[in-house]
Amino acid sequence: MTVTLELTPELEEVLKEEAARQGVTPESLSEQAKMQVLIAGLKHRRIPQSLDEIKPRRLPPPGKTAMQMVYQQLVDDEDDVSDEEVQRVLEELC
Repeated sequence: MTVTLELTPELEEVLKEEAARQGVTPESLSEQAKMQVLIAGLKHRRIPQSLDEIKPRRLPPPGKTAMQMVYQQLVDDEDDVSDEEVQRVLEELC
């Protein structure tokens, strides 16, 4: 991505002077400044506190529980899954 900054002649001079003072190029200094602005913006972002906030919840249809949905998914995914295996998985989830 390319970002172009239009600086007034006065600001360009300040950038060049500061870059010389720090011993870097004006381009390098402007890159550092852009990164600092981006990082500062990210610091104010709210961080999700749980998976529920990241992915939408899939609610069970009326009359079904979430456990019934998990059970149905297990049965649908595995043709030869035993009832004992399904029960073991369901117990681990609880």
